Amino acid sequence: ALYAQPPTDSAELLVTSHSPTLIVAGRHDRNVPLALLDEMAAALPDAPLQVFEDSAHFPDTEQTAAYATAVPAFLDDHPSNAR
Repeated sequence: ALYAQPPTDSAELLVTSHSPTLIVAGRHDRNVPLALLDEMAAALPDAPLQVFEDSAHFPDTEQTAAYATAVPAFLDDHPSNAR
């Protein structure tokens, strides 16, 4: 069902976000191109792109330890939005 839907482009919504955002990506993701996530990071203020080098589409399960370090570190740097 997911793949039966046409892709959506919500880039215009990005500029309306004013919250710090951590964008996570797997270097070997075939579903979401890294170039697209680079564009998202550039469009959002305070939106670093964290690339997990040994991961594909699911860095949270493919590189659990690195992910479990990166996300809390980001939240610690942005305490107003943390947990």
